[in-house]
Amino acid sequence: MIIYGLDPDVHRIAFVSMRDEKITQVKTIPRANKIGRIHPEYIHTMKRLFYVASHCGAFVLMEGIFLNVGKKGQAIPQTNIDAFRRLAEVQGEVKIFAASYQVPIDVVQPSTWQCEVFGTYDKNKELSTTLAKVVAKDFGELSDHESDALCIAIYGTKVEKQKQEKMKMHG
Repeated sequence: MIIYGLDPDVHRIAFVSMRDEKITQVKTIPRANKIGRIHPEYIHTMKRLFYVASHCGAFVLMEGIFLNVGKKGQAIPQTNIDAFRRLAEVQGEVKIFAASYQVPIDVVQPSTWQCEVFGTYDKNKELSTTLAKVVAKDFGELSDHESDALCIAIYGTKVEKQKQEKMKMHG
């Protein structure tokens, strides 16, 4: 079982690959610069990533986006709307790459993977740092985005394992 965990953002996409519960790759794919110009290698790298995923039977999980509505009774800040729109564009791009190569992809909300991995609906900085330190031995220091992508991949591995166990019991 191969799981890709993705943590997209408007400037980069953090990527972690796991095979049979072991990390095989950690990487950050540059997407755009500060003024939004797409990095020249972005399209090529994403095509290659999903080409490989399609040929090895990988399942992709990507962190979902949410609109931070601010305080109750107040208008949603324009900066939140703009950030949501830009993240939605990135998420759409990733889904198009997945569809182009017929790679299954699911979107998982941060609270969902955090609850499964950390046992709480908030990111557990202490546990996240510990995970990152363990992984750093083989893959170097992880950024926050790479740590999140790792946790998303761990979540995906757990979910897929649970699905397989249910199929064995009922199959």
